[in-house]
Amino acid sequence: MNWQQYRADNYGFAMLVPPGTALVGTDLGGGWGALQAAIGTVTIYAVAKLGMPATPTEIETYAIQFTGIPATHWKKLEEGQNSNGWLWYRTYEAQSGNNLVFAVLGTGPRGNYLLVVQTTVQDFAANRPLYNLWYNSLTLY
Repeated sequence: MNWQQYRADNYGFAMLVPPGTALVGTDLGGGWGALQAAIGTVTIYAVAKLGMPATPTEIETYAIQFTGIPATHWKKLEEGQNSNGWLWYRTYEAQSGNNLVFAVLGTGPRGNYLLVVQTTVQDFAANRPLYNLWYNSLTLY
């Protein structure tokens, strides 16, 4: 599939998205803002809070609140630092019923990020290579 790069210069991140994806901005309060787009069974969320870096616990707590998936349903897949602009990052998969979230959270040069794709369990399993493509494209600047 010919995904295209989406750059959000105001927020300092880039990622691949399906062709024709139109991300719409929303103020979430508390300094957090989001860009989101729904494409079929998939919703992409790019959530950011610019400024002072938050702790991993603060962003994880926000991610649980934002997605509505309880903490006990989150499974950490990997973590790292100093990669693609991330000062530190953690990657998670969370599932509640048929709802699945593939999320990366962490901090970068301009602030704090929660980048998420939300879909069904079946869609995620069938299209894992595309979700990995999205994941590997995430860049902070």
